[in-house]
Amino acid sequence: MKNKTIKLLTPLLGVIFLFPQIGGIRANASSLERAKDVEFCVLSPQGEYKFYYPELNLVKGENKEKYYLCQLDEQVEKIVADNTLSAVDATFSFGKNGFTYYPERTGIVCDKNRLKKEIEDSLANPIFDGEKVRFSSVKLKCERCPTKVSVSALKK
Repeated sequence: MKNKTIKLLTPLLGVIFLFPQIGGIRANASSLERAKDVEFCVLSPQGEYKFYYPELNLVKGENKEKYYLCQLDEQVEKIVADNTLSAVDATFSFGKNGFTYYPERTGIVCDKNRLKKEIEDSLANPIFDGEKVRFSSVKLKCERCPTKVSVSALKK
């Protein structure tokens, strides 16, 4: 295979990168234009996380085009961190006015590995609607994390 140079213009920086073609990965103008029109969404209790080109990108291999989310691990970490809440046990203090009770707060935990897998699965199975490409949205699964000590337990 003859080495070719691929030229890409990054829209955010306005910089042109020249790099050699590597293995079976090729970039072509139509693939890049299609990648720019695609949106991917993760739904969470804290709101929607929407990804567009260049975070959501496309690589064309020998037989198949593949969409991917740049820095997937970091994106998943951020989404999970934004939606996780530590559980806080109830406490009390005693002062000149007697006991003061501070209520517990239920926590929220999110499954990072499940989110990553669901993102990868959604991007691996694009939905073609004529010329437009879309993906099924991914919903972050969260569960409540109970506290160990409640105000009612402290008052006993």
